[in-house]
Amino acid sequence: MIVLLLNAAALSTGYAADDDPLKKAEKITYYDRNGDGKVDCESHTHRGWADADWLLMDDNYDGRYEKKMSFGVKVFETEVDIPVPTGVPISKQKR
Repeated sequence: MIVLLLNAAALSTGYAADDDPLKKAEKITYYDRNGDGKVDCESHTHRGWADADWLLMDDNYDGRYEKKMSFGVKVFETEVDIPVPTGVPISKQKR
């Protein structure tokens, strides 16, 4: 019985989240496409992973992301409503 309880406790700790190779390969870059000093594009790239990259876009520059683009065999666009982050480093390169 004790062995079962110890196994259940070990399995419920969620140790796999720290070892996620996709999360370790992720690089997030923030862009200011219109030069107003605020983020309006967030790029998630995963070096060495196929079909894992995606973007969040604020197309009307109102401080909220409206579009998520996922890149794979085809580009998938979905509507979102997420506030853009503040206080993050903005890349000098324009997207």
